[in-house]
Amino acid sequence: MASLLREAQDRFARVAKSIANPMNDLVRLTTNQSGETIAIGAHDAFAIGQRLCGELDWYLVDFNATEADGTETRRRR
Repeated sequence: MASLLREAQDRFARVAKSIANPMNDLVRLTTNQSGETIAIGAHDAFAIGQRLCGELDWYLVDFNATEADGTETRRRR
């Protein structure tokens, strides 16, 4: 049981870090030094969108089949 908990905590940490990094970049690109939002160009928007999609794809692959039996089926209803 302890090894399952450690494994889950490790996966959580990897996901948190993989999502935090692109989100930090997004905040850096869209706010100025005083914290006010600024517009970004199409190139930056596309790049950060692609990066987030890549991280989410990794998340789906990494967590595939880790839910209890039937959870995914119930979630799709």
